[in-house]
Amino acid sequence: MNDNENGKDAPVAGISFVGTLPVFRRMGCLRKVHAKHFELLHEKDEINLLNNIYTQFIELRTGYLKREKYKWETGILNPPVDSGAVFDSVVYEENGTFSGYVIYTVEPDFSDKGPVHKITIKDMAWLSISAYYGIWNYFTKMDLTKNIHWRQAPPDDPLPHLLLEPAGLNIRSMRGLLARIIDL
Repeated sequence: MNDNENGKDAPVAGISFVGTLPVFRRMGCLRKVHAKHFELLHEKDEINLLNNIYTQFIELRTGYLKREKYKWETGILNPPVDSGAVFDSVVYEENGTFSGYVIYTVEPDFSDKGPVHKITIKDMAWLSISAYYGIWNYFTKMDLTKNIHWRQAPPDDPLPHLLLEPAGLNIRSMRGLLARIIDL
């Protein structure tokens, strides 16, 4: 963002609408969020951070496309047009190293039995099993969520191997890569 200061544009950044669950209040969480946010602003912007993780993630995988900045802005990081859907991204950090991220939406839904929100994962990448576990652990702490949809999970996704009842995942495989060899 830019702000007008004495007739000149100056880059600015900020955090708004931060909430804390009652059980986590008075523990310095908001102070930590602000400190980490400003640290990240000085290190690199969000797209470069996500792209670095993604580039390492796809290095040994087949069929993934490299993403330029405009692909991030117009695709994965483009907020949903649905009214009421919340768009968010979370980056996993361990020992000062960023090793995973998830970009998702939460769509509120209300039934006769109360709220049953739906989470849709737009993109997820991890560089270690602890990052992968940390991201899923983050989702387990979301109340009032009935379903998590992830349409483009990689075939080597470790989740079925981490659950006691993997049959409850409702996994469906579909072909997603079409290629035509033109010249050898």
